[in-house]
Formats: sequence, C-alpha cells, structure tokens
Amino acid sequence: MLTSDCSILKGAKDKDGYGWQRKVGERKAHRVAYVLANGPIPNGLWVLHKCDNPSCVNPDHLYLGDGFQNMKDRKDRGRNTGWKMPSRYGEANSNCKLSNEQVLEIRQRYKRGLTKALATQYGVCDKTILRIARKEKRNFDKIV
Repeated sequence: MLTSDCSILKGAKDKDGYGWQRKVGERKAHRVAYVLANGPIPNGLWVLHKCDNPSCVNPDHLYLGDGFQNMKDRKDRGRNTGWKMPSRYGEANSNCKLSNEQVLEIRQRYKRGLTKALATQYGVCDKTILRIARKEKRNFDKIV
C-alpha cells in the first residue's frame, strides 16, 4: 500500500472522503484524474486506489478494477466493517444465467451427447456446456 506522494484534493468531499470535481459534472475527483491521465474508463470498471486514500487524485495511485476487486481490496486492507465477500459461484453469482438445478440437468443430459441441443435450449454457447460437464468453468465447479 502506498502512503507517500498522495495528491490530496483540497475542496468538496463526500461523507466517505472522496473528492468531488464539480467543473466536469458531479463526479468523483479520482475518476476525473484517472480519465485525464489515461483516457476513458471502460464500462463496468471502477477506479481504485493503491494508496487506500479516497481523497488522493495522484494518477500513479489509481488503477482499474471491478466491484469485486474493490471489495476484495477493502477486505484485505482491514476496512471490511462487517461486510462479507459474496460467493461468486453458481446462483450466488449475480451474472449467473443458469440455476444450480439446470447445471445438474446439463451434466446428466450431456452424457447422452446433446451438446449443441443443450446449448440452444439453455441459451449458452456449446463451450459453456462442455465446461459445465467437465466442471472446468469456475462458476460451475463447486456445484455437486
């Protein structure tokens, strides 16, 4: 964790200590700093702090990650405050398209060689069917 050379925003901050940059719209200042230094932030990604200082706008202290990485960093740095990292497997994964029951059905039916038909029926690609059957896909390997 970086602790020196933080560029601390002087001015408006929210309740969590994140600076606001009003000149470019009501946006968090660390996001504005990242965009100015590196270009647009891809959809679905967050701007995270290496220094764990929400008021820091030093581009060298900022990096891209997703919400899960943000929560993992929070936990690893001892700022968990009762939050429990969710399971990312099976139905517990918010992006899951298949229920645990469907995964078990696919495994049973796959033994009969119905890969393409299963993919069409469940609305996934045939590679997903193969990974489910072989327990290769991380979201499905924990489902017994």
